[in-house]
Amino acid sequence: MVEMLAFPPSRRVGLIRKHGRIAAQLNSSSATSHLRYQVEIQRRALMSKGVARAVVDRECAALLAALYAEMFRQGAMPEVG
Repeated sequence: MVEMLAFPPSRRVGLIRKHGRIAAQLNSSSATSHLRYQVEIQRRALMSKGVARAVVDRECAALLAALYAEMFRQGAMPEVG
């Protein structure tokens, strides 16, 4: 059985734009920390709702990629690591 989320975090445009904009204004280390912290918040929320770990991992990876893409779209060029 495949588990599907009705509102995956990686599609939450407001969340992605907001935190991408914030991260774009930070130095690379702070930006990375900020984005990873936001992903961890979403990870905990999904886990608390009983979403399968594999689905959570997949969605968190997609969210992190979307956040970095938005940060770069906004003109930031920090080191990814």
